Amino acid sequence: MARDFYFSQKQLLNVIELQTQIIKLGTDVHAIMKLLVEDIQNLTNATASALTLLEDDYIVCHAVSKNVQSYIGKRFHLNDGLAGYAIKNKKLIYSMDYQGDDRVNINIRKTMSFESIVVLPLFFQEQAVGVYLLFSNQKDAFSKQDLQLLNLLSDTISAALYQSIKLEKQIKLASMDYLTGLNTRAILSEYFEKNNHQHAGLLMIDMNDLKFINDHYGHRAGDLALIEVGKRLKRQIRKDDLIVRLGGDEFAVFLANIHTADAIQLLINRFIQVCSEAFYYKNQAINISISVGYALYPKDGKQLTTLMEVADQHMYNNKRHRKHSKNLIQE
Repeated sequence: MARDFYFSQKQLLNVIELQTQIIKLGTDVHAIMKLLVEDIQNLTNATASALTLLEDDYIVCHAVSKNVQSYIGKRFHLNDGLAGYAIKNKKLIYSMDYQGDDRVNINIRKTMSFESIVVLPLFFQEQAVGVYLLFSNQKDAFSKQDLQLLNLLSDTISAALYQSIKLEKQIKLASMDYLTGLNTRAILSEYFEKNNHQHAGLLMIDMNDLKFINDHYGHRAGDLALIEVGKRLKRQIRKDDLIVRLGGDEFAVFLANIHTADAIQLLINRFIQVCSEAFYYKNQAINISISVGYALYPKDGKQLTTLMEVADQHMYNNKRHRKHSKNLIQE
């Protein structure tokens, strides 16, 4: 059955303009959400608006209009309000008298002073993305045109959010090591290019004896040992430094604004110390340690690959020296 839409020419032009702006923003999810909470509110009789994303059984406010900034980050369970009804029935819900709406948890109603609310569920190809909320300080504030306008825009909003969020997640996965949660080499290269430090340092770090841990305690123990080393290193770096996992047992640390070998050696000593404390797995103490090599920018090179080669060579020299010392002790 065809719907009857009652839009003025100005409203239709505003809708087209909004859709054009969304297209221009491409996959910038944060810019898209900001645009939506500002522009859609202006197209209706709303006092405020909020854009929420679905996270398990909750909707979480990710973007809000200026007059409800305190809502940012707030989580609402789907069973406590109208969002659950809207998502379950896959249709817009309009509460003309929100404060008297028994479908909403009374404690939720007390936290909001609004008199009427529109809840627009956002779906992309049958998958729930989130909920768009419009608020008003007046009862029955939204017109039939407002509701039709939101239904008209729902597919555009849902698709833009779904695609931009999906791409953001893919980029994050590509830039984050799946095991340790640290950044990857791609981020190191990007960071190096963007940070115009006159002096900097690069550390190449190997976790020692990972194969021994894997063989004697199992690969799960080896994975947890790598995670632990990553955590310990990350806790020691400074604000402008960057730690990444290169793969296997290798890590790298970019040290910003560091001038001398003595200064870098102090940091290395601290890293070695914190990573030499035993790691516990199933109530067993497992000895862990690291080998470290460094290079200074621009003294040892001006390209990242050159610095990595110099630091890598120093690291392997230190690793060989450690093994030689260990053998002498055993003899």
